[in-house]
Amino acid sequence: MFHKSIYAVFILGSVFLFSINKIPQNYTYPFRDIKKPIVPLKDTKIIILSTYRVGSTLAYMVAQYLFESEIGPWDSRCKVVAKSHNFYAFKGALKTHPKTLFVIPVRDPMNTLSSMERLHPSKTPSRTQQKAQDILNDYKTIVNFTRSIPSKNIILCRYEDFTRDLRSLVEKFEEKLHITVSENEKAKINILFSRCAMQKLSDQLTLFSRFDPVLAIHGNHIAKEPRDLAQTISEDFYNDLKQKFQPIYEFIEKIK
Repeated sequence: MFHKSIYAVFILGSVFLFSINKIPQNYTYPFRDIKKPIVPLKDTKIIILSTYRVGSTLAYMVAQYLFESEIGPWDSRCKVVAKSHNFYAFKGALKTHPKTLFVIPVRDPMNTLSSMERLHPSKTPSRTQQKAQDILNDYKTIVNFTRSIPSKNIILCRYEDFTRDLRSLVEKFEEKLHITVSENEKAKINILFSRCAMQKLSDQLTLFSRFDPVLAIHGNHIAKEPRDLAQTISEDFYNDLKQKFQPIYEFIEKIK
Protein backbone atom coordinates (compact mmCIF):
# COMPACT_ATOMS: atom_id res chain seq x y z
CA MET A 1 0.00 0.00 0.00
CA PHE A 2 2.90 2.36 0.66
CA HIS A 3 3.47 3.19 -3.00
CA LYS A 4 -0.19 4.00 -3.57
CA SER A 5 -0.23 6.53 -0.75
CA ILE A 6 3.09 8.03 -1.85
CA TYR A 7 1.92 8.45 -5.43
CA ALA A 8 -1.41 9.87 -4.26
CA VAL A 9 0.41 12.52 -2.21
CA PHE A 10 2.75 13.19 -5.14
CA ILE A 11 -0.08 13.69 -7.62
CA LEU A 12 -2.29 15.74 -5.28
CA GLY A 13 0.64 17.98 -4.44
CA SER A 14 1.41 18.33 -8.12
CA VAL A 15 -2.16 19.37 -8.92
CA PHE A 16 -2.04 21.97 -6.14
CA LEU A 17 1.27 23.39 -7.36
CA PHE A 18 0.06 23.47 -10.94
CA SER A 19 -3.09 25.35 -9.98
CA ILE A 20 -1.02 28.05 -8.24
CA ASN A 21 1.80 28.44 -10.74
CA LYS A 22 0.58 27.35 -14.14
CA ILE A 23 3.15 26.25 -16.66
CA PRO A 24 3.37 28.62 -19.66
CA GLN A 25 1.22 27.57 -22.62
CA ASN A 26 4.23 27.38 -24.93
CA TYR A 27 6.11 25.06 -22.57
CA THR A 28 7.50 22.03 -24.41
CA TYR A 29 7.14 18.72 -22.59
CA PRO A 30 10.02 16.40 -23.46
CA PHE A 31 9.52 12.67 -24.08
CA ARG A 32 5.84 12.88 -25.11
CA ASP A 33 6.43 10.23 -27.74
CA ILE A 34 7.69 7.56 -25.33
CA LYS A 35 5.06 4.82 -25.05
CA LYS A 36 7.14 2.09 -23.49
CA PRO A 37 10.12 1.92 -21.13
CA ILE A 38 13.62 1.59 -22.50
CA VAL A 39 14.10 -1.18 -19.93
CA PRO A 40 10.92 -2.87 -18.60
CA LEU A 41 11.03 -3.73 -14.90
CA LYS A 42 8.85 -6.24 -13.08
CA ASP A 43 7.68 -5.59 -9.51
CA THR A 44 10.43 -3.02 -8.97
CA LYS A 45 9.97 0.49 -7.59
CA ILE A 46 12.67 3.12 -7.94
CA ILE A 47 12.70 5.95 -5.41
CA ILE A 48 15.00 8.93 -5.92
CA LEU A 49 15.56 9.90 -2.30
CA SER A 50 17.74 12.81 -1.29
CA THR A 51 18.37 16.07 0.44
CA TYR A 52 17.95 19.27 -1.59
CA ARG A 53 20.13 20.68 -4.41
CA VAL A 54 22.09 17.48 -5.09
CA GLY A 55 20.95 16.58 -8.61
CA SER A 56 17.94 14.48 -7.60
CA THR A 57 15.79 15.98 -10.36
CA LEU A 58 18.29 14.93 -13.02
CA ALA A 59 18.51 11.41 -11.57
CA TYR A 60 14.71 11.29 -11.48
CA MET A 61 14.35 12.28 -15.14
CA VAL A 62 16.89 9.69 -16.27
CA ALA A 63 15.11 6.98 -14.25
CA GLN A 64 11.77 8.02 -15.73
CA TYR A 65 13.21 7.88 -19.21
CA LEU A 66 14.61 4.41 -18.67
CA PHE A 67 11.85 2.72 -16.72
CA GLU A 68 8.45 4.44 -16.97
CA SER A 69 5.91 3.09 -19.43
CA GLU A 70 4.78 6.57 -20.50
CA ILE A 71 5.95 10.08 -19.76
CA GLY A 72 3.65 12.78 -21.00
CA PRO A 73 1.33 15.51 -19.72
CA TRP A 74 1.69 16.94 -16.25
CA ASP A 75 -1.09 14.77 -14.79
CA SER A 76 0.31 11.40 -15.92
CA ARG A 77 0.60 8.70 -13.24
CA CYS A 78 4.09 7.36 -12.65
CA LYS A 79 4.04 3.64 -11.88
CA VAL A 80 7.70 2.79 -11.38
CA VAL A 81 9.68 5.90 -10.41
CA ALA A 82 9.06 8.42 -7.63
CA LYS A 83 11.06 11.25 -6.08
CA SER A 84 11.08 12.40 -2.45
CA HIS A 85 13.12 14.30 0.11
CA ASN A 86 11.43 12.52 3.02
CA PHE A 87 13.54 9.59 4.20
CA TYR A 88 11.20 8.82 7.08
CA ALA A 89 8.29 8.12 4.71
CA PHE A 90 10.14 5.08 3.37
CA LYS A 91 11.19 3.37 6.59
CA GLY A 92 9.82 -0.13 6.35
CA ALA A 93 9.11 0.17 2.61
CA LEU A 94 11.02 -3.03 1.86
CA LYS A 95 8.56 -5.05 3.95
CA THR A 96 5.85 -4.48 1.35
CA HIS A 97 8.07 -3.97 -1.71
CA PRO A 98 11.35 -5.87 -1.24
CA LYS A 99 12.50 -4.94 -4.77
CA THR A 100 12.45 -1.21 -4.08
CA LEU A 101 15.67 0.46 -5.20
CA PHE A 102 16.60 3.71 -3.44
CA VAL A 103 18.75 6.06 -5.52
CA ILE A 104 20.47 8.56 -3.24
CA PRO A 105 22.41 11.38 -4.92
CA VAL A 106 25.01 13.23 -2.82
CA ARG A 107 27.03 16.35 -3.51
CA ASP A 108 29.92 18.41 -2.17
CA PRO A 109 28.13 20.13 0.74
CA MET A 110 29.79 23.50 0.09
CA ASN A 111 28.37 23.44 -3.44
CA THR A 112 24.99 22.37 -2.09
CA LEU A 113 25.01 25.33 0.27
CA SER A 114 26.12 27.64 -2.53
CA SER A 115 23.19 26.43 -4.65
CA MET A 116 20.78 27.07 -1.80
CA GLU A 117 22.18 30.56 -1.35
CA ARG A 118 21.76 31.31 -5.04
CA LEU A 119 18.04 30.54 -4.87
CA HIS A 120 17.33 31.89 -1.40
CA PRO A 121 20.11 34.25 -0.23
CA SER A 122 20.58 34.45 3.54
CA LYS A 123 20.23 37.88 5.10
CA THR A 124 22.54 37.05 8.01
CA PRO A 125 25.52 34.74 8.65
CA SER A 126 23.47 32.94 11.28
CA ARG A 127 20.94 31.95 8.62
CA THR A 128 23.74 30.55 6.47
CA GLN A 129 24.98 28.65 9.52
CA GLN A 130 21.50 27.21 10.01
CA LYS A 131 21.40 26.03 6.40
CA ALA A 132 24.78 24.38 6.91
CA GLN A 133 23.47 22.64 10.02
CA ASP A 134 20.41 21.47 8.08
CA ILE A 135 22.69 19.94 5.44
CA LEU A 136 24.72 18.21 8.13
CA ASN A 137 21.55 16.85 9.76
CA ASP A 138 20.30 15.64 6.39
CA TYR A 139 23.49 13.67 5.84
CA LYS A 140 23.20 12.10 9.27
CA THR A 141 19.75 10.94 8.17
CA ILE A 142 21.22 9.58 4.93
CA VAL A 143 23.95 7.68 6.79
CA ASN A 144 21.44 6.15 9.20
CA PHE A 145 19.10 5.25 6.35
CA THR A 146 21.82 3.54 4.31
CA ARG A 147 22.83 1.53 7.37
CA SER A 148 19.28 0.27 7.78
CA ILE A 149 18.82 -0.86 4.15
CA PRO A 150 20.58 -3.79 2.41
CA SER A 151 23.23 -2.59 -0.02
CA LYS A 152 21.46 -4.38 -2.90
CA ASN A 153 18.57 -1.92 -2.48
CA ILE A 154 20.67 1.26 -2.59
CA ILE A 155 22.47 3.26 -5.22
CA LEU A 156 24.67 6.06 -3.90
CA CYS A 157 25.74 8.40 -6.67
CA ARG A 158 27.89 11.51 -6.60
CA TYR A 159 26.54 14.62 -8.27
CA GLU A 160 30.00 15.49 -9.53
CA ASP A 161 30.20 12.12 -11.34
CA PHE A 162 26.81 11.79 -12.98
CA THR A 163 26.47 15.44 -14.02
CA ARG A 164 29.78 15.08 -15.85
CA ASP A 165 28.74 11.82 -17.56
CA LEU A 166 25.33 10.23 -17.05
CA ARG A 167 26.77 6.87 -18.06
CA SER A 168 28.03 6.56 -14.50
CA LEU A 169 24.44 6.64 -13.19
CA VAL A 170 23.10 4.32 -15.90
CA GLU A 171 25.88 1.84 -15.18
CA LYS A 172 24.87 1.79 -11.51
CA PHE A 173 21.33 0.91 -12.62
CA GLU A 174 22.75 -1.85 -14.79
CA GLU A 175 24.73 -3.29 -11.90
CA LYS A 176 21.94 -3.20 -9.30
CA LEU A 177 19.07 -4.26 -11.56
CA HIS A 178 21.04 -6.76 -13.67
CA ILE A 179 20.02 -5.05 -16.89
CA THR A 180 21.79 -3.86 -20.02
CA VAL A 181 21.37 -0.45 -21.60
CA SER A 182 22.80 -0.11 -25.08
CA GLU A 183 25.70 2.24 -25.75
CA ASN A 184 23.45 4.12 -28.18
CA GLU A 185 20.90 4.75 -25.42
CA LYS A 186 23.63 5.86 -23.02
CA ALA A 187 24.90 8.34 -25.58
CA LYS A 188 21.34 9.55 -26.21
CA ILE A 189 20.76 10.03 -22.47
CA ASN A 190 23.87 12.21 -22.24
CA ILE A 191 22.46 14.41 -25.00
CA LEU A 192 18.84 14.52 -23.83
CA PHE A 193 19.79 15.37 -20.25
CA SER A 194 22.83 17.52 -20.86
CA ARG A 195 23.22 20.67 -18.79
CA CYS A 196 22.40 22.74 -21.87
CA ALA A 197 19.17 20.81 -22.52
CA MET A 198 18.08 21.04 -18.89
CA GLN A 199 18.91 24.75 -18.83
CA LYS A 200 16.64 25.35 -21.83
CA LEU A 201 13.85 23.36 -20.18
CA SER A 202 14.18 25.28 -16.92
CA ASP A 203 14.35 28.63 -18.73
CA GLN A 204 10.94 27.98 -20.28
CA LEU A 205 9.42 28.00 -16.79
CA THR A 206 11.16 31.32 -15.95
CA LEU A 207 10.36 31.33 -12.20
CA PHE A 208 11.42 28.88 -9.48
CA SER A 209 7.80 28.89 -8.29
CA ARG A 210 6.79 27.35 -11.63
CA PHE A 211 7.16 23.60 -11.44
CA ASP A 212 6.76 20.74 -13.89
CA PRO A 213 5.21 18.02 -11.70
CA VAL A 214 6.07 15.23 -14.15
CA LEU A 215 9.75 16.01 -14.58
CA ALA A 216 10.10 17.72 -11.18
CA ILE A 217 12.03 20.65 -12.63
CA HIS A 218 11.54 24.31 -11.67
CA GLY A 219 12.18 27.55 -13.45
CA ASN A 220 15.57 29.00 -12.45
CA HIS A 221 16.48 25.48 -11.33
CA ILE A 222 19.96 25.53 -12.83
CA ALA A 223 22.59 28.21 -12.36
CA LYS A 224 23.71 29.77 -15.62
CA GLU A 225 27.15 30.15 -14.06
CA PRO A 226 28.55 28.19 -11.09
CA ARG A 227 28.64 30.27 -7.92
CA ASP A 228 31.65 30.13 -5.62
CA LEU A 229 30.55 30.44 -2.00
CA ALA A 230 34.04 31.67 -1.09
CA GLN A 231 33.29 34.88 -3.00
CA THR A 232 30.23 35.71 -0.91
CA ILE A 233 31.38 34.98 2.67
CA SER A 234 34.52 35.67 4.67
CA GLU A 235 37.51 33.34 4.48
CA ASP A 236 37.20 32.42 8.17
CA PHE A 237 33.50 31.66 7.80
CA TYR A 238 34.21 29.57 4.71
CA ASN A 239 36.89 27.55 6.50
CA ASP A 240 34.63 27.02 9.53
CA LEU A 241 31.91 25.62 7.27
CA LYS A 242 34.41 23.39 5.46
CA GLN A 243 35.51 21.96 8.80
CA LYS A 244 31.90 21.48 9.88
CA PHE A 245 31.23 19.46 6.73
CA GLN A 246 34.23 17.17 7.17
CA PRO A 247 32.11 14.11 8.16
CA ILE A 248 30.12 14.53 4.94
CA TYR A 249 33.27 14.66 2.84
CA GLU A 250 34.48 11.47 4.49
CA PHE A 251 31.15 9.78 3.70
CA ILE A 252 31.16 10.92 0.05
CA GLU A 253 34.77 9.88 -0.53
CA LYS A 254 33.85 6.25 0.27
CA ILE A 255 31.32 6.08 -2.56
CA LYS A 256 32.62 4.15 -5.55
